[in-house]
Amino acid sequence: MMKMERGGVAGNDGGDQTFTGQGKARMKSGCPLQSITLSSVRSSGVSPGVNKSRVIQTLQNWRVTHAQLRKDRLTEGKAMEARSDRRLKRVEADG
Repeated sequence: MMKMERGGVAGNDGGDQTFTGQGKARMKSGCPLQSITLSSVRSSGVSPGVNKSRVIQTLQNWRVTHAQLRKDRLTEGKAMEARSDRRLKRVEADG
């Protein structure tokens, strides 16, 4: 068993590694930081869920708007085609 003087880890020789009191204190002081990190990671899982709902709603609104736009353009296209057909018939009749 190897003993450490300053709380670090001994060489990687496969032997048991122990920490002195200073190393244990360092590990304990890191615990609150780890807890904060863990809780922030867990709470950030809520954010993508909220954003996902918002994105889905936005896409659904876009789909409805886009469908209406396509219908309007189709109607305009048919109206233009009808006008062109009438003009062509007039020209052919005059010709």
